[in-house]
Amino acid sequence: MAPGDPYARVDDYAATFPNYDRHDEAELGRQLLAMSRHIETRCGQQFNKDTTPTTRTYRIEYTDTVLHTAPMAAAPTLLRMDSNGDGLFALTVTGALASRYGDVNGRPLNELYLPPWAAGATQFPSGYLVEVTAIHGWDAVPEQVRLATVHLTALLRLETPRATSSIDELGREVGMSPQGRGIVDDLLAAFKPPQVVV
Repeated sequence: MAPGDPYARVDDYAATFPNYDRHDEAELGRQLLAMSRHIETRCGQQFNKDTTPTTRTYRIEYTDTVLHTAPMAAAPTLLRMDSNGDGLFALTVTGALASRYGDVNGRPLNELYLPPWAAGATQFPSGYLVEVTAIHGWDAVPEQVRLATVHLTALLRLETPRATSSIDELGREVGMSPQGRGIVDDLLAAFKPPQVVV
C-alpha cells in the first residue's frame, strides 16, 4: 500500500462486521482512512511504504551506537549528521548496518548500527541531528494494524458490542474509551516508535 492509503478496506470491515450499515460505504471508507491516520499519529510511524526514497531527520537524545528509526523497506542510501545544529548535514557516514528490532518475521528494517569500522562516525552523539534517506515503511500492512483499524472504526460507528455509548466526536469513543485505548496500547507495545523525529 502506498502512503495515504487506509490500512483496511471496506471488504476487511465487512468480513469482520457483516451486519454493518451498507447505506454509507463511502463514509465507511473515510472512517477507515481516519482511523489509519489516528493509528499513525499514536504510533509515530506509517505502516505502508513510500514509493521513492524520502529523508527523515532524527534528534539524538543520548549517545549510542544504535539509532532506532522509522521502518525502512530497504537499507538507507544516505546517512548524514549535523554536528552543531546549523542545519548543514556536512558529515556523511558510511558503513552503517541496518537491522530489525526484535526477531519477528515480516518486520522492516528499523535500526541503524554504527560498527567500529564505520567511516565518518562510530557513534550517534547526543544532541546531533541525523538525516536518513531510504524507502521508508512496510512492504505489507501488519495484520495487527489492519485489525486495529477495523475495530477502531467499528467503535466509532457503534457497530461492535464493545461500543457501549453514543459518541459526539472521534476522541470520546476511540481516543478515550477503555476499548479504544486498549487497542492502541496493544499496537504501541507491539511496534516500538522511532527515536525523536524532527
